[in-house]
Amino acid sequence: SDTPTICVDIDPATVTQLVDRGSAQATGMVTDVGMLLPRLAEAVTDRPELTE
Repeated sequence: SDTPTICVDIDPATVTQLVDRGSAQATGMVTDVGMLLPRLAEAVTDRPELTE
């Protein structure tokens, strides 16, 4: 599959577990999802080519 998987979690152990599985298509990010989602939504809505 060509669809990347992104794991966002505030618990580093969750992201480490994903990386340890050896998933080549998965990317882990340790952050508070409550802070990430508003920024992500803003970035997407500022780029009309992503919402069409």
